[in-house]
Formats: sequence, structure tokens, C-alpha cells
Amino acid sequence: MILSKNNEYVRSEITKNNPFDLNFSPEVKKRFDSGELRESMLAAIVCLSFSIELYLKGLITKLTGNPPMKHLLKDLFFSLPDDAKTEIIKNTEMNYGESMSEQEFMDCLAGINNAFVEWRYIYENGKASFRPNFGVSFVRAIAAEASHNIT
Repeated sequence: MILSKNNEYVRSEITKNNPFDLNFSPEVKKRFDSGELRESMLAAIVCLSFSIELYLKGLITKLTGNPPMKHLLKDLFFSLPDDAKTEIIKNTEMNYGESMSEQEFMDCLAGINNAFVEWRYIYENGKASFRPNFGVSFVRAIAAEASHNIT
């Protein structure tokens, strides 16, 4: 996959910053380092971040009756009622599998705040970060909260 004339720069930045907070097996690490998996992970991160946005918008609409016109994940999260935010933080931590303070949650959320745009246009900017474990845990927590609020 040709990202741009800065393709090698992008690859080196992705490798150097290692935004993928996963424990790879030696075989998967080899495939990742070779570039074989990075391109498919780009699409997965774009889709995951868009899913998070859509889940948040659906939950906000369900709980408040007002469809949001925002796109940043942090803005959407803070549009939720306080009890929903509390449950999502609690469930994200449970899904994440390790202790996470509210500040750590907010730091992770800030890190993926604009991931949908950043990762879609990584070939232009060359830098982006994302914690897939947090993203998956977060979207699961939002989905769980949404399922509790279905009438």
C-alpha cells in the first residue's frame, strides 16, 4: 500500500511511537515490523474509532433526545449524562483488564479523541496514536450502556 511520498517516514514514526498497546507474539511482531500488518491495522483503527463515534452519538440521542453535531470523542463523551459517563468509565476499566483511574481513562480518551480523522489522513500528517485495547474496551462499555437504556 502506498501511503504517500512520505511512506517510509510514516512507517518509521508508527514503529518508533508504537501506538499499538498490544503484546504481539514473535511471529506477529515480525509481520508487524515488516509492514505486512500495519496497513490492515490502519483500516481497523479507522473503523473502530468511527464505531465509537457512532455508538456515542446513538447513546446521546437515546438519553437526551438531541442528536449531537459533534465529532470529537471527548466532546461526545462529555455530552452524556453523568450517570452514563460513570458507568462507561467503570465498564471500560473492567473490559480493559487492569486498574485504571478516572484520570488515566481521560488521558486515554484524549489520546483517541480525533482518531477517525488522524488515522484516515495519516499519510498527510505522519503521526497518530491509538491504544486498541482501550478503544475496544471503551466501545464495549458504550455498547453495554446502550443496551441498558433500550426501551
